[in-house]
Amino acid sequence: MRARALAAAACAAGLALAGCGGGPSGNLDRSLSYFPATTPAVAVVTTDLDDVQWHTFNGQIAPLVVHASVRTLLHETADRTGLSFGDDLKALLGNPLVIGLVPGAGPGRPVVAALQVRDAGRLPRVLRALGFVAAGSADGARLYRPPLVVGRRLAPAPRGRPALLAVDRDVLVAAGSARVLRRALAGRRRGGRLTETLLRRALPSLPTHPFLRVYGSLRTLAGGVGGNVPWFRALRSYGLAVKLKQRVIEARAVVRTASGRVRLDQLPLAGGYAAARIPVREDQVVVGLHDGAPSARFAGALLRGTRSPAGALVRARRLVVGVIGGTLVAAPSARQARATAGEPTVVLAGTHGALTVRADLATLGPTLASTFGIQLGSLDEAVGFAIADRQGIRATIRVGIR
Repeated sequence: MRARALAAAACAAGLALAGCGGGPSGNLDRSLSYFPATTPAVAVVTTDLDDVQWHTFNGQIAPLVVHASVRTLLHETADRTGLSFGDDLKALLGNPLVIGLVPGAGPGRPVVAALQVRDAGRLPRVLRALGFVAAGSADGARLYRPPLVVGRRLAPAPRGRPALLAVDRDVLVAAGSARVLRRALAGRRRGGRLTETLLRRALPSLPTHPFLRVYGSLRTLAGGVGGNVPWFRALRSYGLAVKLKQRVIEARAVVRTASGRVRLDQLPLAGGYAAARIPVREDQVVVGLHDGAPSARFAGALLRGTRSPAGALVRARRLVVGVIGGTLVAAPSARQARATAGEPTVVLAGTHGALTVRADLATLGPTLASTFGIQLGSLDEAVGFAIADRQGIRATIRVGIR
């Protein structure tokens, strides 16, 4: 019950961020301007509850995570706060919600969420009903303290509670701490901010109108890791787009590199579109490589390993990694590596590129449930494949829903 109450509170906060307006939506520049172009991660989520992808999320995915649909949680929030779901809550939803990280904000969680509203005049009543309390101003924005979760109720914030929400003209901004919120508000007026144009240019190969988009700077995220490997030095950005279809979750990802700074023989995966074969096994996770030699060389360079007398194997620290008979193997010794190779393989329909992965989520379910509290009882098989070239890596993952 406590988790459900927290989920309802999160919906209330998300409502304040994602739904206060009802006119035509504009671009994302105002919401994205609170994040620098070098942010390591930013996500854009649609909030139109009538969208077909939201129907899939509410009916098939949300119950796995919070044991209820978002629509149900919003109904409960409306009932407890004296608001109307249809007139006060659902009518306000529709614009994309932007959530991301603000680097350099000091210790703590540098998480910021922002959304440009369509009717700022409706904000005071909605915020007051949800339990937000005015708490001064910063950089021209009005600050608010968030409500407390008391059992299954939302109680007005007491004095002394930090202000974690701001109304900056027609944009709602929330953060994980007061310091991060003030940094985001001050940063919006500086140069070098994230824009919708930059987002689209960075993700040209991803599908349009996804349920979720994710973008981040790999130069910021990597922070110099793997600097001795040319491919890591060529990293620029990454992106992810998730579409929810009937009984299928499809995610497409891209890792972009500066093509002029990396050679084909320096890629972590073999180039080309020929599909990789995977072992015919019912393991929890099975991985296949079309040509594992480039990956073995890459692993050796990354871990500064040395090539074994077997030729195709690389000894990296305490493991021997390589390809035998077309199968990627990792074992404590070359002898054990050879013992695991030579199994029959198959090409999965609809896959392309040097890497193929298949995971039995029904088998993995108990492990993930005990570790992360996520129930995967309705999820079936997951299949992914990746294609590599000098411009980066493009991957597709499909997860079936029973």
